[in-house]
Amino acid sequence: MINLLKDKYINTSLGTFKISVRSGDTLLIFLNGYGPYDTAQIFQPIIQKIPKEIGVLAIDYLDSGLSSSSTRSFLLTDEADLITRIIQNQHASKIVIIAHSLGGFYALSIAQKLNQLIGFIGIEPITKEVLLDPPDEANYNRDAKEDSEMTEDEITNLMHERIYTSFQKTLADKIWNTALISEEKDSKITKPHGLNLGIDILKRPDFSNLSLDQTVSTTLFVRPYRINEYSHSEYYTEKTTIEPLGKNHYIHFEFPEKISEAILKILKENNNT
Repeated sequence: MINLLKDKYINTSLGTFKISVRSGDTLLIFLNGYGPYDTAQIFQPIIQKIPKEIGVLAIDYLDSGLSSSSTRSFLLTDEADLITRIIQNQHASKIVIIAHSLGGFYALSIAQKLNQLIGFIGIEPITKEVLLDPPDEANYNRDAKEDSEMTEDEITNLMHERIYTSFQKTLADKIWNTALISEEKDSKITKPHGLNLGIDILKRPDFSNLSLDQTVSTTLFVRPYRINEYSHSEYYTEKTTIEPLGKNHYIHFEFPEKISEAILKILKENNNT
């Protein structure tokens, strides 16, 4: 079913986006976390469980996956605006966003401009709290300490292990090779470019006030110790279910069935399956 997606390249003022798309009146938007990975490849185990009549749009951020390097440095909202235009050009009547990690911030920005948004699936989407004022608790402190002490080589080896443990080898090879190509391409750019996600940006009123509309059906997949954080986060709505799951940030690697079930539930609630 993944083969029904078509790869396209969209030229913009910041660079060329690679998207993988399948048309549909109801459209699932897949937004990756930070990293060099191709979005359609990472979410393939989930996408292949979605009925073929449901549209799919998987977007590679600039400087990642099979998108081009960016032409200059930019704010997250700059890129989110370009992604919003790509989404709007699909002319879907209903939209569900599935976002991991940093993809949550993109989703918040994009959601403000989409009247068709009926659902949101968050896979530990990044919260403003955890960046600006993280809880002083053992689990948060442990994760912060581990992240700060890991070298780039250790991070690379950890991601390699996770990918080859979670995906079939053919797909894992594809994911890893794409990441290597992306990183090599990015390393050759010498002029300033890429995402600028400074703390000053996060505190700006036009970003700090962003949240999902209270009418949006939302499922949040989070590690158990983060339940409280998400229960008062910008992703929490009157129609939110929080699913504690997994022991690391890449919940969708280990539990694609759970993610696809949540998507199908939202579609069923809106009479699409």
